[in-house]
Amino acid sequence: SSYHQETRNHYTSSIIIVLAVVVTVASMTGVLIRLFLKQPFSQLTNILKRYSDGDYKVDPSLPMFLEFHPLFQVLTQMGEKIDSQLARLHETGLYLQELKNISPDAILIYSEDGDIIDLNKSAIETFGLSSSSVSSDLIHAANSSKEIKDLGFKRFKTCYESGQRVMELIVRQSCKSTFPALIRLRQFKIQNQTLLLAILTNITQQKQAEEELKRLNQELEKRVLERTEELEIANSELIASKQEAEAANKAKSVFLT
Repeated sequence: SSYHQETRNHYTSSIIIVLAVVVTVASMTGVLIRLFLKQPFSQLTNILKRYSDGDYKVDPSLPMFLEFHPLFQVLTQMGEKIDSQLARLHETGLYLQELKNISPDAILIYSEDGDIIDLNKSAIETFGLSSSSVSSDLIHAANSSKEIKDLGFKRFKTCYESGQRVMELIVRQSCKSTFPALIRLRQFKIQNQTLLLAILTNITQQKQAEEELKRLNQELEKRVLERTEELEIANSELIASKQEAEAANKAKSVFLT
């Protein structure tokens, strides 16, 4: 009986020792795994955080596990591609901004609510806004401008929706002078927002040329009428002279006979 008890105690001790060894090995394995995996997962977390902040440059250092290398290479290539596309978009935006500002036509861009969200240099000069103001102040001044309000966003929107893309209006400037303008309307979408583009072209010279052409045509018509009257008078006088000559010849013939 004491032998069996001793054997049972020995087995119990052995089982406890084995369990202790297993628990120790498992704990050490978990610690080692956490230590080894901490670097790649920390790097991955940092990359994703930088991506969410708009920074697409990936740290070139690779994690120690080869299994993670393809993932980090894909993220690096994706970041470089996004960074390159953003740079091209920035350059395109600068190019379009320059084109917008060198345009002689006044350009106004309206939001769906009718607020001006952008305008070019020509529009600033046309409506007498301060070009030295910061962008937000300039937009506020544009939306507060009575001359711009007089153009009527609702009129533009109604005309565009009815199919009328071009119209002529008399535009009033801040200096109280006016000029005839040809207005072209376009609609486009950016980030699911529908914007309305109004391009105002000063057609004063065109109108002056049309008035001059009209005046010349009227003057030409007047001259043609005057010349026609002169020809009719001359023709009447010629007919009368011919009739007098014929009558004289006839009287002469009668006298001689």
